[in-house]
Amino acid sequence: MGRETATNLRRNLSLPFAIPNPEEFVRSGAAAEAADRKLEGLGLPLNDLASASVLLFGVAWELANAQPLTEAQQRALIRQVDADLKQSRDPGVRRREAETRLAIAGLWLEESRLRQGSAEQMRALSDAVQRDMKGMSGNDMRAHDLTEEGFVER
Repeated sequence: MGRETATNLRRNLSLPFAIPNPEEFVRSGAAAEAADRKLEGLGLPLNDLASASVLLFGVAWELANAQPLTEAQQRALIRQVDADLKQSRDPGVRRREAETRLAIAGLWLEESRLRQGSAEQMRALSDAVQRDMKGMSGNDMRAHDLTEEGFVER
């Protein structure tokens, strides 16, 4: 996983980490493994920008809104991401974007696992994910719902 992603975690994410050493969690490949397990569970290809985008936005929406995506919402998200990524990008850029998205999604998945027993800690994670997605992508996860058309304003 990208050294740059690990180095910039605390600068780019507002989350007060429960993971003891999140930089090492990313560098060691543990974040990628967490992301890959989730992708496999969703039946999505690994190491792919579209899959990484679906995972990042799906995990962010679930955590920010404190509710799981339905299968229909997941399918809508896949369709929307596929349509948005039709434009070709440099393969190196696509790889770096995928790595970054997988690392962040993997971190959030592990943070969620570590915080499961505490409603207060889950709220803190939810709020941090909401802030960070808004900062990284300009998307307000709480102001949007997922419908058959993908993300739509509530």
